[in-house]
Amino acid sequence: MLIRPLSPDDADVLWAARLQALRESPDAFLSTLAEAAGDTAQVMRAQLEDARMRYLGAFEQGQLAGFLRYVRPARSVRWHTAEIHSVHVGAGHRGRGIARQLFAAAFAAARAEGIESLTLTVLADNAPARGLYEALGFVETGLEPRAVKRNGGYVDMVAYWIALG
Repeated sequence: MLIRPLSPDDADVLWAARLQALRESPDAFLSTLAEAAGDTAQVMRAQLEDARMRYLGAFEQGQLAGFLRYVRPARSVRWHTAEIHSVHVGAGHRGRGIARQLFAAAFAAARAEGIESLTLTVLADNAPARGLYEALGFVETGLEPRAVKRNGGYVDMVAYWIALG
């Protein structure tokens, strides 16, 4: 297993992984495969070139098995924080601790950048993700009722925070 920062040169492989994530786990993301259909790898390239965004990739046998993205806020008074926006491990690679390794790498990279805490949000019905975040030490900080409407029903969004100090 190799975990490394992703660069603009990884845009095509990251785009393919993003589309795979939307196919495999449509209920885990706020965007949909249909919404992404009109986009290209250029979307990923732009994100990979953005100085406020960091992507980490987990590679098994040269294949991108999972990724994690965190984003620093635009305002300097918030630069001591960052928000995790995307975490995904491909279905064929799950159950091997890849997500934990991605988080460990993200914690180290964020600390090296002077980031003191990370936040994230997750849909309340995503029990596996919530279990992982809590096992890693994230603390629940709030709940947004009825944050997402899908299939005629509502799902709450849960906010988490962890100190990196």
